[in-house]
Amino acid sequence: MRPLKQKYTGDIGDVIVGRIAEVSGDRWVVDYGGSQTAVLPLGGVNLPGSVQRRRTDEDKMQMRDLFKEGDVFACEIQKMLESGDVVVHCRSNKYGILRNGQLVQVDGSLVKRQSMHFVNFCTPDGEQIQLVLGNNGWIWIGLPLKQTGHIQSLNFTQMDSNDETVNHKTRAKISKIRNCVLALSDAFLEITVESITVLLTELEKSGDIYVSESVMAAFQENLLGRSQSHSGMAVDS
Repeated sequence: MRPLKQKYTGDIGDVIVGRIAEVSGDRWVVDYGGSQTAVLPLGGVNLPGSVQRRRTDEDKMQMRDLFKEGDVFACEIQKMLESGDVVVHCRSNKYGILRNGQLVQVDGSLVKRQSMHFVNFCTPDGEQIQLVLGNNGWIWIGLPLKQTGHIQSLNFTQMDSNDETVNHKTRAKISKIRNCVLALSDAFLEITVESITVLLTELEKSGDIYVSESVMAAFQENLLGRSQSHSGMAVDS
């Protein structure tokens, strides 16, 4: 039998959120909540300006300009080595440093692979909040993605990003979403954009910032109604 909760092991192609633990040689050591750390090689990141060239000794000297210890970022598992080591990369526009938000850690089994792991989440009152759902159970909640032309991009680093002042209203919204994620985790329910949206809607109706038993009961009733509705549509078709 497998325990309900266990260390995240990962799989190739998984989207994860990690934290830089160490800068070492030509790679970053990454904590992602697994049984051991992962590595992000220098060749696994885009250089400033997305320049395509061989990495040099000068690039190694400037690695902390790209990522430094403590930075939180989104990436993808590229390789699973026989030794058990995990190699990640963030060469896509989807991946990069995460700022101006809050990291929430839950059991990785609650975040399945889904169609969207990077979402500009629209709250019930129309405000935009960025959600990054890591398969490792690390979830980022913060300000929306940086815009690069017409492309939404996370792929920026220390060299071209800054901390911003998050206003009180947005901080309160981030806290509510965080509380919804933790409530779903406490109930050991799958964490998706839909489940967060439904629970947040019930929380907003209550006027509170914390998820009470009555809010959770309303959420579960709402989900049950949605499930029955989908089942009815399937039968009709």
